[in-house]
Amino acid sequence: MLNGKPIEDLAPHTQRMVEEYAQLSTRLTALRTFIKDNPIYANLDFEERCDLVEQSLGMDTYQTYLERRIKRATSKS
Repeated sequence: MLNGKPIEDLAPHTQRMVEEYAQLSTRLTALRTFIKDNPIYANLDFEERCDLVEQSLGMDTYQTYLERRIKRATSKS
């Protein structure tokens, strides 16, 4: 259910956004955990660590816009 609507009742493109949001959330959580807790991260070279942090920021931005689009798509009657 999303805003009181079963996922199956959403338009196909909205269903894809919801699926993509869920996948992105899982991947972003995993990346944040890797950056924060994995000792391998600390042993990477500086540029690689910077790129991973920047990647997480980009993913976070993308997640924000997907969430906004999903809210708009599901709030319409």
